[in-house]
Amino acid sequence: MSVQRWMAVLFLSGFVAAPAFAFDIKPGEWEVETKMTGLPAGMELPKTKVCITPEQAKKGPVGTDHPPECKVKITENKKDLVSYEVSCKGEGEMKGSVRRISDGEVVTDVTTTVNEGGQKQTVRTTIRQKYLGPTCSK
Repeated sequence: MSVQRWMAVLFLSGFVAAPAFAFDIKPGEWEVETKMTGLPAGMELPKTKVCITPEQAKKGPVGTDHPPECKVKITENKKDLVSYEVSCKGEGEMKGSVRRISDGEVVTDVTTTVNEGGQKQTVRTTIRQKYLGPTCSK
């Protein structure tokens, strides 16, 4: 699995699916800020906006959007915290947690280890999501 595909898995696991399992997430527009350490070193992605529909806000547990070769295990599920592990058939693994700071702020911390070209590469990512409001911009 390529690093790019892992990053897509990472984004999906941290934003919509995980928070809905332990606590409610508001539909509407969210600002997403992502910081990474490891590979690529110290990368900070530009802030983006994501529109979460009411249907997306109701999605099930972590793992609903992962590739079928990946197995997901919820290791902790509390009122404001979900911790999980994702393993993808010898290609890599992900360990993360999603914390609800408030009704309008969610923080995801994930460590992803990918087997790329016979070598393990580790990326640590923090994704901070802030609620902007019920109406999404175009």
